Amino acid sequence: MELDEILDALGKVQKELHELPSDAWAERYRLQKHQDGLREAADAFRSQHDPDEGRSDEALRAEAASLERRMKAMVGRTGGLVTSKGGGSQSPGSGAMAALEVQGKQQQAREIERMAARVNQIKVALDRRRST
Repeated sequence: MELDEILDALGKVQKELHELPSDAWAERYRLQKHQDGLREAADAFRSQHDPDEGRSDEALRAEAASLERRMKAMVGRTGGLVTSKGGGSQSPGSGAMAALEVQGKQQQAREIERMAARVNQIKVALDRRRST
């Protein structure tokens, strides 16, 4: 499978996840597992192919700076985990809302990890270019 095919499949899965009703837990789980597998395939493909070949140092630095800004913004928006408020009573459905919020934060954390890995990959590529 080529990288473009993997990325297309990832886009389709993301769209399906976005369109799911909030109570479609089993389908959401299945799609997220598929998404994780596609991400692993993309990472494996990238590790076997140099995605930065032919790109200028300036383009790589700009990408790294953009990713770092996005990560900083995402971290700034991330609050703590959901906690219940009040005297111990919760409204119906609040557990589901809390679960969705936690799930969103987990996805955001995975995205930040991927961006950090890419920034590191760019720095390694730039260091390698300087040493040759």
